[in-house]
Amino acid sequence: MFDSDKSLYALKVVNLSDVSDNLRADLVREIDLLLEFQSSLHVIQLIEHEHVIRENGDKSEDMLYMLMERGECDLNHLINLSSMTPARLRFYWEQVRKIGGWGRGRLHTFQC
Repeated sequence: MFDSDKSLYALKVVNLSDVSDNLRADLVREIDLLLEFQSSLHVIQLIEHEHVIRENGDKSEDMLYMLMERGECDLNHLINLSSMTPARLRFYWEQVRKIGGWGRGRLHTFQC
């Protein structure tokens, strides 16, 4: 998705109607973490988010929308590359530690 300046953004759309309570909790934690680290240059910026519940007769729609700065790829993808060397993994780990979540009991609960 592009804005008027042709900057590229990512729109994450999740249908919450059929997700587990664990996944719903992970999504709430993801939003909380993105908001907490909004000022960090090392974290994708969450521009806006909205949780929309619409009733349409006997059918309801439960949707989560997250507009974010677009990254080149996600951390989970990088870690699972077959070409990942211990040195490169160590480099990415150091980048994650720069975020500031290390030592605050957050990184072990956050799943990519």
